[in-house]
Amino acid sequence: SPQDFIEVFEEALKTYEVLIVPVLSGKLSGTSVSATIAARDFEQPIHVVDSQLIADGTGLLVKNLGDMIQKGASIEELVEYASNFHNKTRTFCSTDDLSYLQKGGRIGKAKALMGNLLKMKPLIQLDEGELKPVENVRGNKKLLESLVSHVLKEIPPENLRRVRVLTIWRKEDAVAAEKMFREEAPGAEIESRIIEPVIGTHLGPQGIGIVSEMK
Repeated sequence: SPQDFIEVFEEALKTYEVLIVPVLSGKLSGTSVSATIAARDFEQPIHVVDSQLIADGTGLLVKNLGDMIQKGASIEELVEYASNFHNKTRTFCSTDDLSYLQKGGRIGKAKALMGNLLKMKPLIQLDEGELKPVENVRGNKKLLESLVSHVLKEIPPENLRRVRVLTIWRKEDAVAAEKMFREEAPGAEIESRIIEPVIGTHLGPQGIGIVSEMK
């Protein structure tokens, strides 16, 4: 809520003169609106940036901003980088249970029912802050291969900097996806993490996602 951001901003401004606040995609979360409303209560410069990403993508952004600050980047450079960082990332996801996508308004009830009956798995991409369907595949092995393939099609292995494999209850799939990426892109930094709530509510406990960053 705006009040939560006000409290955070008040505390941060005791230490810093300017704040840069990268937030989750405004098309998937209300944090951008809440942060923007809260920022209006302050005279100090607070730059709220819609990252157009989910949490792990935003996490990579924050890490990179920290590195830039250590190297002496200006506020203008930091804000510009934060505003455009989504262009350097690719995010794909899927789920075994389409009812969560239906509840979130991403697909219709009939399509969710038919997909579950046919055991079809949708491959979804985060594009300009929105979840958009890419293709449907059948079978877990095919899904993992498609996830990895789509990432490497968008970012060639030699240009892949970081990969985050996101799951809740699919540890074996996370391990398998990590193995595929290590074989295809041995120079990339690869690790598994728990799916954060914003994307998790759309995918459910059987969700899986890949967040990747190019060099």
